[in-house]
Amino acid sequence: MRKSYYQQLFIVALKNTLNFLGLRPVRNVVFFAPVEFHLQHLMPVVKELQRDTSIKIFIVKTIDFSESNNIENVVVLERAEFEKMYWKIHDVVVTTELDFIPYWFGSGKRIGMFHGAGPKKGYLERMTGKEFDFIFSPGPFIHNLELTILNRLKKTKTKVVPVGLPSVDLLVSSSNDRLGEKSRNKPTVLYAPSWHWDPKMISMDEEILKGLYLLEQVHVVIRPHPNLLNPSRNGNVDWVRIINKYKSLDFVLSRNEPINDLLIQADIIVGDISSVMYEFLVLDKPGILYVKEEVLEESIYSEAIKPLIEAYEHIDHAGELKNTLLAAFSETDIRQEHRQILKESTFYNIGSASSVAAKEISRIANNDCEWREGN
Repeated sequence: MRKSYYQQLFIVALKNTLNFLGLRPVRNVVFFAPVEFHLQHLMPVVKELQRDTSIKIFIVKTIDFSESNNIENVVVLERAEFEKMYWKIHDVVVTTELDFIPYWFGSGKRIGMFHGAGPKKGYLERMTGKEFDFIFSPGPFIHNLELTILNRLKKTKTKVVPVGLPSVDLLVSSSNDRLGEKSRNKPTVLYAPSWHWDPKMISMDEEILKGLYLLEQVHVVIRPHPNLLNPSRNGNVDWVRIINKYKSLDFVLSRNEPINDLLIQADIIVGDISSVMYEFLVLDKPGILYVKEEVLEESIYSEAIKPLIEAYEHIDHAGELKNTLLAAFSETDIRQEHRQILKESTFYNIGSASSVAAKEISRIANNDCEWREGN
């Protein structure tokens, strides 16, 4: 049963009255993500927000929820259980689903957060901006893209807030903690292809897998986007079966290891337009970009791919992989300056985005925020 219009109207009126009378010293903030790897982009903010005694935190369980997300003073609820809280007052809803807001969020300010920093133009184009009061932007490039789209859609009430990508904070702190740590004699190559709803736009390639497998000089870790491991989501291609054809001690598929751990362990990354290619910039290590021609020709990606090609080595086909990879290990890194430029245009508040996000959420929950014209 959905909350009716009158239920929602009553909740808003009740909340405003109680707030005015000073009878609600605690604000309720709800975090929602559809799947676990999205939720991991919200959890650093949850942990920062725990410090605010004026906030009570709720997490709606994902379909693949990890028990490690059960933390002190945070209420974790099944989605069905949460939907039955018809009269619950919610002050703020934070979600990674920019395409929609679940219907049971009938009241409260609505905040959209990204689950990555890649070129999300198509993702943003599909969003209904009117459903969000605020969108937390990961960095200048996406920020400007959001403003352009919202202006075109005439969604002038949605405010874009410069926050950063909270998951990068963990990458920075973890890499500092493990500085100099090395677990293998061979350099590690991380292959991290992304997913697209249209199979022809998926750049994962068996020839790349084969090329990496034949390189005896390196240890290879394969970490595809989770949807690539589900044949029904990528044109019925069984990538697990294909990867297992080449499985060895130095050619492994990673499913569950935290992506930040893999990024830190990697000496070089091979990928396409996945967010991890951007997140890897924070570690200032070399990479190789391989993107299918269909993706390069797609206009929504053209502006974003050019800086990636300048920041990383670029190959057009698997035959170029070996020489490019070996050169990246042996030659002077001439792309470091370009990586620095791209990092600065991709991320706000590197290392402190979680605390910035938590402060903004607290201000919004307590109606204590001022916004400059043009945000």
